[in-house]
Amino acid sequence: MKNDIVVLIGAANSGKGTLCKRLCDGYDFKRLGISDILRKYNVPIPENGLVKDEVVIPLMKNETDRLINEGYKILLDGFPRTVAQANYLFEKHFPILKFIETYTSLEERIKRAANRRVCEKCGETYTEDDFKPPKQKGICDKCGGKLIMRQDDKEENVIARDRDYMKTRNEIVEVFTLNDIKGLTIDTTKPYDIASVYEFLMS
Repeated sequence: MKNDIVVLIGAANSGKGTLCKRLCDGYDFKRLGISDILRKYNVPIPENGLVKDEVVIPLMKNETDRLINEGYKILLDGFPRTVAQANYLFEKHFPILKFIETYTSLEERIKRAANRRVCEKCGETYTEDDFKPPKQKGICDKCGGKLIMRQDDKEENVIARDRDYMKTRNEIVEVFTLNDIKGLTIDTTKPYDIASVYEFLMS
């Protein structure tokens, strides 16, 4: 499966990050997250969480080319978010293997966002509950940075981003379908077997 790319789509806070971590930890994938790339290149993120295609696409190309040249299997997390971005993957003949969509209700996603805290220095993520709390409240375990609630995790922005995602979701899935890429939908409010997900990717 050398250099094959798996695309993860889903509304904000639907569980893409957790799925990514499980696949990377257990099956030797390399995650490529659009949020991390924007942070790496110091790109300011607007309140609605959507950066323009002319900014995102060149950065994604740089990072994807780098990982492909290094021989990694790639998980694209949060890209594509628009139809133009989806078409870009096929125009550039990227070796897309499959796509996975994570799903959960808007109400659940609002709760997840309200519970999340992020280090303002290194980007490490924590939760306010017992799932992944920091050792010291409000302080990052890794670098000692301050933990903050991201602007796009506020309820009004989660709702706005959900509205934006649903506007383009069907068209993005159609791009994959027209290019004969098979997909899997995972309801992340329920337990799922990561081995079965990997089996789907390999089938």
